[in-house]
Amino acid sequence: MFPVTAPVQDAPETAPARPVLYLPEDVGGTVAWDCLVRDGGLVPVHGRAARPATTPDSTEIRMRAVSPFVPGSTIVAGPTAAWVHVGGVSPRTLHVVHRSGTHRPRAPQGVRVRQAMLLADDLATVGGHQLTSVQRTGLDVARHEPAAHAVETIVALTALGFDVRRARLQLERRLRVTGREAAHRTLDAVERRLRAAPARPVTPGAAAPPLPGRP
Repeated sequence: MFPVTAPVQDAPETAPARPVLYLPEDVGGTVAWDCLVRDGGLVPVHGRAARPATTPDSTEIRMRAVSPFVPGSTIVAGPTAAWVHVGGVSPRTLHVVHRSGTHRPRAPQGVRVRQAMLLADDLATVGGHQLTSVQRTGLDVARHEPAAHAVETIVALTALGFDVRRARLQLERRLRVTGREAAHRTLDAVERRLRAAPARPVTPGAAAPPLPGRP
């Protein structure tokens, strides 16, 4: 059962309540859940996890919606990390990585696992779960994702601090980089887009320009 959280009775009054997500079993079943979504009381976040309409979307809400499906010891990465950072349409496939030299975990259906070498500044933590940082996420998207989707995603990430120039340096400093040339072409396209319409900076955790949908 998905954990429905609420303020702990004995917690200090200054302790913020964690966001609440509801599955069908939390509201009396699928029919009741569907009715609440249809009537606007609940807003789907990912799969059957939904937030109350009065609860704003946030990075923590999105991370908590996918975290039950993330294999242990893995780190949310790629398009899924981009969605957690930026928002938009929930991804059908969850992308995670395991550190180089560690055992590759079994992935349930709908989860894609790959190996990655990660440095400390490649990581961020949201809602108690690890994901790749904004910078590393944009770099991975540039290397591995189709150009059209990658450009839209990275433009959105620049509003949260992704640095195109730094990404180019990171690509050149690493001896073995899969997708280096494709990444540079994608970053070229990102720079052209930004010159035409610069992304507006946003506060981390707030809603950045939404990502386009992608399976």
